[in-house]
Amino acid sequence: MRKGHFTVVMAFLAVFCIVSAAVAEDITDKLSITGEIRARVEGDNRDFRGDTKLYSFGLLRTRVGLGVQMNPHVRAFVQIQDSRQIGENLLGSGSLQDDKNLGLHQGYFYADSIFVRQLYMQVGRFEFAKGDQRVFGAVDWSNIGRTWDGALLGFRHGRVDAQLFGFIQNERRIESNDDLQTFGLYTTIEEPSIDFFFVWDRDNRTNSDSKRYLDRFTVGLYRHGEFADFDYTSNLAYQFGNINFDAMDIAAYLVTLEIGYSPQLVSPRASRAALGADIASGDDKSDDKYKVYDNLYYTGHKFRGHMDYFVSSAMPGLNDFYLTTMFRPISTTSINLHAHYFMANVDYNSLVDGAKTSAVGEEIDLFFTHKLHENLAIQLGGSMFFPSDDWRGQGADPAHWLYLQMTASF
Repeated sequence: MRKGHFTVVMAFLAVFCIVSAAVAEDITDKLSITGEIRARVEGDNRDFRGDTKLYSFGLLRTRVGLGVQMNPHVRAFVQIQDSRQIGENLLGSGSLQDDKNLGLHQGYFYADSIFVRQLYMQVGRFEFAKGDQRVFGAVDWSNIGRTWDGALLGFRHGRVDAQLFGFIQNERRIESNDDLQTFGLYTTIEEPSIDFFFVWDRDNRTNSDSKRYLDRFTVGLYRHGEFADFDYTSNLAYQFGNINFDAMDIAAYLVTLEIGYSPQLVSPRASRAALGADIASGDDKSDDKYKVYDNLYYTGHKFRGHMDYFVSSAMPGLNDFYLTTMFRPISTTSINLHAHYFMANVDYNSLVDGAKTSAVGEEIDLFFTHKLHENLAIQLGGSMFFPSDDWRGQGADPAHWLYLQMTASF
């Protein structure tokens, strides 16, 4: 049986078992069903060439989730997802072809009061979003989204919630230990609202000297809060360890800060303006240290511009200085405008004359969100990017991108 088929079969078996158990024991009042159908059409002209035509494509994501509270201490959740580019199969959407897009997005159980009241665990496949998602994010904008295979063990007491976690990113070979793994500790403290985290990424591929390809450690904190009409969020992270079979030491950092203002005299949180900076270190290759900050598992589309030019971790690093505004004329509608000024964290060689420069470009994102009904929302947006000649070459044209998205959920 193919791996994709096996996953779908197991997912449906899990759902069938949960529903059957619920009916047999008459616990249907403990079941919860959730779902989402999201359709998005995009118009894309992000190649910095004014002579190319805007091309369009559509995306469709469908999710159905079933949860059951088996007893006061144990619950389970299974979520099936179909993710596709509209019309993507070979014979078209009106054909009889099986496109095999269905799969398990989440499937896990959660149990608390393990030995002691404060201890809990979660095992299976699940989303793992923390803080403002600058380090760990679910990437909801993606037509697939990010989930993890693994487990976490948590301890919750008073204002403190600490989670030990272990995830398998890539099980390369059953007969060896060449896996790509992520382990760590994430601790949240309420009042003050501050999170501390430690992440260990380990790539177990080894060379002839038995040295691992990657041992990267990330330590940091996330802080957020409010005072009067102002709010703030900040991330600080530092990465160390070694990469490329111990050939280079890692020394990289991330600093983010956003300060927002929401005038309460008009209506609470009806409008907001914010200034922010997102600074990720880069490497000028002046020594034997690897200084590029790895963005880890963040929700890329939420940060560094909606056009997604900088989702990955670039060698020169990136400094993003931005302004965001949000206005809510009525309770069901919001209008958002974001402006970004991008520059490299370390100078790079210009594509025009080879001179050292940090210029990258500017981006404008404008989008509207409106709630048509209780369970139906629409979003319309567009972006423009104005590149520097040094970054994209002499005569590079502005880039454009548009989208329309509708989401029905229950």
